Amino acid sequence: MTHKSSGPTTRGKGMERSPARRRGLRHHARTTAPRLGRFAVEHLLLLPLGALIALTWVNIAPESYFTFTFAISFAVNDVAMTIFFALMTKEIVEATVPGGVLHTWRRVMLPVIASVAMSVVTAVIYVRVVAALDEPVLSLGWPVTMKSALAAGIVPESGPKNV
Repeated sequence: MTHKSSGPTTRGKGMERSPARRRGLRHHARTTAPRLGRFAVEHLLLLPLGALIALTWVNIAPESYFTFTFAISFAVNDVAMTIFFALMTKEIVEATVPGGVLHTWRRVMLPVIASVAMSVVTAVIYVRVVAALDEPVLSLGWPVTMKSALAAGIVPESGPKNV
C-alpha cells in the first residue's frame, strides 16, 4: 500500500513551515526593530527627555522654572499622585480578587515581604552612607529612599500580565 503525500513535506500536522516562518532572522529583525523603537519612544524615553528639558530650563532661566513649578505643584502633588495611587490600588485589588494572580495569602506574602525588605534595606543603606560621610543634615532624607524603592517595586507590577 503506497501513500502519496499531499505536499512537499512529510512533517507532522502543524509542523510545515509557513512562508512567514521561512523568511528568517533578517526579516524578523527588520520588523521587530521599528516596533522596539516605537515602544521605547512611547514608554521609556519620555521621562529622561523631560528630566533633560527641566535641567536645561532650570540652569538657563531659574526664575521662570520655579514660577512654573510652583504654579503646577497642586496639579502634580495632589491630583497626579492621587491618580497614580488610585491606579496602583486598582492593580492590587485586581490581583487579589478570586482568580487573580495574588489571590491566596501565600502568593501575596512574597511581594509584600519583598517590598518591605527592599524599602528597609535601602533606608538602612542610606542612613549608613550618610553616617559614614559625616553629613547629619542628610540623615532626614531616608524616607525618599523608601518611596523610591516602593515605586520601583510597584510600577512593574502594573504592566501587562503574562499569566
